[in-house]
Amino acid sequence: MNTIEFGSEELKRKIIAVIDSKNKRMYASFWESPKKPVKERGIVCDFVRAVEIENGSPWIKTVKAHPNDPPDCEGITFSGELIAFEVTELVDGSVIRRNKAGGRFYREWRGPELITTLHARLLRKDRIFSKKDQGQLKHYAKIVLVIHTDEPQLRHGDCAEMLRQHTFDRCNKLTEAYLLFSYCPGQPGYPYLRLCLA
Repeated sequence: MNTIEFGSEELKRKIIAVIDSKNKRMYASFWESPKKPVKERGIVCDFVRAVEIENGSPWIKTVKAHPNDPPDCEGITFSGELIAFEVTELVDGSVIRRNKAGGRFYREWRGPELITTLHARLLRKDRIFSKKDQGQLKHYAKIVLVIHTDEPQLRHGDCAEMLRQHTFDRCNKLTEAYLLFSYCPGQPGYPYLRLCLA
């Protein structure tokens, strides 16, 4: 039987390794949750709060997960309008896999790559809504796409000017689209940018 003496250097190394593995934050994992509907509703609620903080007044009374995706969530405004919220993530999956394999990698986002990736997300989600029963969609005053990101190299300030100057192709079903960033020290809500749709 393999034994380790209490107080030995080997035991200390093993304890430190376990603590490090438990405390090591996964790559771009700010909004991670084991249950998808809980995660999506949490992201929509964070986005709604961020908009309320910026505008100085509440606009959505309730948010609930939607059982028949899409949309991921529904919100009811204080004026009684029904808003559809769809959620998607902006993250480099290959970097997640490389980090899970034991590396320490980061994705360096260039302007054209970010625009192309956001454009692809917009088109994909718009196609999904285009295939949905249009009778069900007519109940929504807006269909809002929230693209959330916790990419360490993507910062609100760095993206703001570039995205404000870019107009994405018009979507058939999506009414509005936003890029929501994770926690920013000193900011009361999560930073976000509205994407300009033609």
